[in-house]
Amino acid sequence: MTEQFLHGRLVEELGSRLVAGDPPAGHRFTTAWVESEFAVSRSVAREAIRVLESLGMVRNSRRIGCTVQPSSSWNTLDPHLIRWQLSGPNQAAHLRAFTELRAALEPQAAALAAQRASREQSDRLVRTAALMADLGGRELGDSEDFLAADVEFHATIMAASSNPAFVALVPTLTACLVGRNDEGLTPAQPDTANLHHHIALAEAIKVGDVAAAV
Repeated sequence: MTEQFLHGRLVEELGSRLVAGDPPAGHRFTTAWVESEFAVSRSVAREAIRVLESLGMVRNSRRIGCTVQPSSSWNTLDPHLIRWQLSGPNQAAHLRAFTELRAALEPQAAALAAQRASREQSDRLVRTAALMADLGGRELGDSEDFLAADVEFHATIMAASSNPAFVALVPTLTACLVGRNDEGLTPAQPDTANLHHHIALAEAIKVGDVAAAV
């Protein structure tokens, strides 16, 4: 196995364990412990620790080693963390939090998209909403095609807002949708009203109806 593969696998394993509270906040560990616990080289251990440090999950010090940080210090919007949290022991709470985040952000992004979307973006939204309705009607709401369409629909709205802050959140929202699907939380037969909402939203953005897009 290459070091890059081992590094990626170690980040996933150690990150998932930290999200599950193993080891808990305040616990200290060394690079040598990571080497021994996961049977990896020092370079692989160090690189994985750097990634976790960049996510705010650990603080590394030459004098005391790595200290696990409280979850309040973590970069919760990072796609890695979203994936680990949605597959962790507090899945329901994290899913609720991410749903609330989307509910706060997406109406404003849609309102801006109704004002700023290009014709190509508007047409894409209409096509994608129609595809989602078709797949959902055939009980393929949990399929890869439906997920891809769902991701494209919401990413297009964020991009059409022309707001750099919203655009920067596309990976976060994508991770929420993908993580929910990966955990089997997407129904094969989506709620019909929700599918109709996507179609109505796409049409509102296309005609520039801000009030209907919110």
